Amino acid sequence: NLWEIVSGITKKPEQNNTEISKWISQDAKAQKILVVSMGEEPMLHVMNCDSAADMWCSLENDTISVHISKLQKLAKQLKDLGEKITDNMLVTKILMTLPNEYKHFFSSWEATDKAERTLKNLTSRLCMEESRLDVQPTKSEAFVAKRDNKRLRKSQQNESNKNNKGKCFICKKFGHWKRDCPNRNRSNSGDAFIGEYLFVGTSEEHIWFADSGTSDHMSNKKEWFQNYVQFQNPKGIRIGNGEIIPAVGKGDIYIKAFDGKVWNSKFLSNVLYIPKIKINFSINACLDKGYFLEANSKECVFKRDGKVHLKGRRENSRLFKLVIKVDENTGSSNFAVQVNSLQMWHGRMCHQDKEHVKNLLVNQNIKYSGGDFFCEGCVMGKHHRLPFAESMNRAKEVGELVHTDLCGPMPVKSFGGARFMLIFRDDYR
Repeated sequence: NLWEIVSGITKKPEQNNTEISKWISQDAKAQKILVVSMGEEPMLHVMNCDSAADMWCSLENDTISVHISKLQKLAKQLKDLGEKITDNMLVTKILMTLPNEYKHFFSSWEATDKAERTLKNLTSRLCMEESRLDVQPTKSEAFVAKRDNKRLRKSQQNESNKNNKGKCFICKKFGHWKRDCPNRNRSNSGDAFIGEYLFVGTSEEHIWFADSGTSDHMSNKKEWFQNYVQFQNPKGIRIGNGEIIPAVGKGDIYIKAFDGKVWNSKFLSNVLYIPKIKINFSINACLDKGYFLEANSKECVFKRDGKVHLKGRRENSRLFKLVIKVDENTGSSNFAVQVNSLQMWHGRMCHQDKEHVKNLLVNQNIKYSGGDFFCEGCVMGKHHRLPFAESMNRAKEVGELVHTDLCGPMPVKSFGGARFMLIFRDDYR
């Protein structure tokens, strides 16, 4: 059970060699699953972790751990250039770059024994302090603004006096006066945002709101979709007020995003078509593509590779309205329910077993055409090449004959920024 490894329930054994080997094997599998599922941004969280459990903890505490990982990445780059960077230097840099909320942390850290002032202990204590301060954002199921705690406490206090007050002139209910009505200035309340921004009815054309609580982009405009796939069975999406609404399909939407100077053509992939919801732009889906989000009290900016790709303005002191418009020329004219063949899905999934591909498509409610087929690529891939004949003349000493091979350029850079791989092998045995 890999989840027990990831969650830390199953600890590494201390004595039994067989159990230790088994644990290491399972931990490696868990790390592999986590790493291949991450984009560039989450990878910064875990690049210095030693186990799957450490990775999971780093992902849960992403705010402070990402800050530390970025500094560790810079330190590694400096080390690669020949600079001498010690852990003490890195600890000092981390402490110097902490926000004001952590000022009190310095005194407690200085009071710690010098032997305990390690980078690992600092990271652990900062993550605990972050959790205590509630600095990191809370996890939500879907986009919805909530009432603040002060208003909630006030409503709870008023509940005890409910029978002592008359009828409200706004909501026509008993138990409070007009000045205390929760529907007064409703545009500032959480429920008003559900009605105003989440559901159709008062929505405007071409308005996208940044949503930090969803994992997928959403739209109610079927005519905007390209490569649309209808779900065989609608998927239930739970929103912030507890209601479950159906997603009936998914596809791509071509948009034009404003970076502050010009409009740039882009496309959003795997957008859910939900007729009963307003247009939402998933921040998480964007971050998974390698973008970084910078936000303040007035605007938000999405960047990648140091370049601005999209901007948004804050609305009503709560929501970011993005500067996006849909490229409708690529929408309805090309819209169709596309059903791809089983052979095409087989190729897209790296030539996996046909039955496995069928089961996966059925589980994901994706329609496909065709049945059994012959795959030439699978047959060719299973063939064996004839071995190279051994050379009759071998090197008699080290360095007499060196074989070399250069591979590259790779389409994606390594974490160290390299695109080529050079291998040397001495022929002497």
